Amino acid sequence: MSLDPYDLIAALYDREHAGFADDVALYERYAAQTGGPILELACGSGRLTIPMAEAGYAITGTDRAAAMLQRARAAADAAGPDVASRITWRQAEMTDPLEHPPVFRLAFIGLGSFNHLATLAERVRALRAIRASVVPGALLILDIAQADARRFTTLAELGTVAHVVTLLDDDGTTVLTHTVAAQPTARAATLSLTHWYDTHRQGEPVTRVTIETPFALITSAEMELALGQTGWRPRQWFGDHEMGPWDESTQRMIIVAQATEAH
Repeated sequence: MSLDPYDLIAALYDREHAGFADDVALYERYAAQTGGPILELACGSGRLTIPMAEAGYAITGTDRAAAMLQRARAAADAAGPDVASRITWRQAEMTDPLEHPPVFRLAFIGLGSFNHLATLAERVRALRAIRASVVPGALLILDIAQADARRFTTLAELGTVAHVVTLLDDDGTTVLTHTVAAQPTARAATLSLTHWYDTHRQGEPVTRVTIETPFALITSAEMELALGQTGWRPRQWFGDHEMGPWDESTQRMIIVAQATEAH
């Protein structure tokens, strides 16, 4: 397994997303309907995994990046033995098969991670692998970054760099700045993103970490077809984490799909 770009920025990613919890209630709502066990793919450092375990659910979190999982395990341990005991961590791609026989009642991929599967073939493999891991009737939630797709497409067309965020450490001395650029690729409907993470103290040299990640431009028509071909029936579509209505102009494309009986 090759080194994931997120191994290089695990601590920086955590700083950037510290305190973000806008989507937690969405997953808790559906977990209350399905019960556990739960599967989270591309779980990162456990931003969603740990709250689900704190709510009492058995959950498996998978991620390709070893450094992310290391941070996730540490955060779960810090949350206490009851929480840590409910979580199983696995280093795996989103396309890797997981459980036989299937056991999960809810699966999800949060905050645009599904967009990192660069090709339609990869996305179909991921949907098939998840379907093979869940019981009939289980739910799948995909949070697809729709506004980012529009933003990155514009960056690629203009050839410009965009500021993502600037953060100051709690001690007020260290600044983190994240910028991004997008370039077209040979693959249809896929961009290559270059991220720059610059960290510095006032008057000291800048430390820069640069990574590249793919970003797929995913349409609702593609998802309707791909889900239907892989044993899923789309059930609900939302445009934000507050479960507002979806259309092509909303910030997000959040799909709730149900595993069909026959697959």
